Formats: sequence, structure tokens, C-alpha cells
Amino acid sequence: MSRPQTRTLNSLLFQRGDCMEYVKPGSQFRRVLADRTVETAEVISVHTDQQGIPHLRYRVDFMRPNRQRYVEGPRVLSVRSFFDLYRDRVPLGAA
Repeated sequence: MSRPQTRTLNSLLFQRGDCMEYVKPGSQFRRVLADRTVETAEVISVHTDQQGIPHLRYRVDFMRPNRQRYVEGPRVLSVRSFFDLYRDRVPLGAA
């Protein structure tokens, strides 16, 4: 019996609390750490794994106070884990 393949999605609607989040490549989310580092995650792609669980591939832009900005990635997390980390959507054009 063959395993199902991963599948790339154009976008995804995901329920977070009372709200529905629309996620697509280019969507950005942010979190601020205790040391005032601002992490901005930009979605590169949306896909499902072999079990059908939705995942996001993303890159992270780190902006630390009084330090040079740097970018890491790509990284991959399940959609639920991603939204546990990055709770704030960056408004379009605000990055």
C-alpha cells in the first residue's frame, strides 16, 4: 500500500480562537521576545504532509535592538505550531 503524497496548497483557512486566519505565500506574522527581538515570519509555501496535516514553510527575519538584522530559513512547522508561536499578523504593506 503506497503512502499519500504531500500536496502544495495555494492558501489555507485556519481557525484560531474565534477568528479564521487566511494564510498564503507572502503572509507575514510577528512575535516580540522578552529581549525585544522582533521575529517576523513570512510564509513561503503551504502544504500538507503525508498524513494530510497542513504545514507552513517560512523564513524568519530577526531584528534585535542595537544589532544588525538577519534572516534564517527556510523552516517548516505545522500550521497549529506556527500559530502558537506567531500570534500577530503583520498588516499588508507594514513590514
